[in-house]
Amino acid sequence: MCFTFTVVTIFHCVPIDRIWNLFDATGALRPNTCVNYYAFQMSVAACSIAADTFIWILPLPMLFRELDFVEPPMTNNIGMRIAWQQKVAMIFTFSLGAV
Repeated sequence: MCFTFTVVTIFHCVPIDRIWNLFDATGALRPNTCVNYYAFQMSVAACSIAADTFIWILPLPMLFRELDFVEPPMTNNIGMRIAWQQKVAMIFTFSLGAV
């Protein structure tokens, strides 16, 4: 995802030198084909927010799942046996990434 955004940032205008050479030798505005850079930046922001939210939410079910040892030992029984104060502290720590 980051590679794609980098490539689009570099090559968002055709020809590429249109980014720094707005005018030709006669002083007329050079023709170009550029992507809507504002829309592109908004899509980058939306993808970043979605990825950050997903990474933030990913470990939360593990914090709230209670361990149940009645199930057979081959099941996926992932949970954390810690005090609720430590769980709140971990959620607070994960939430610092949202700032």
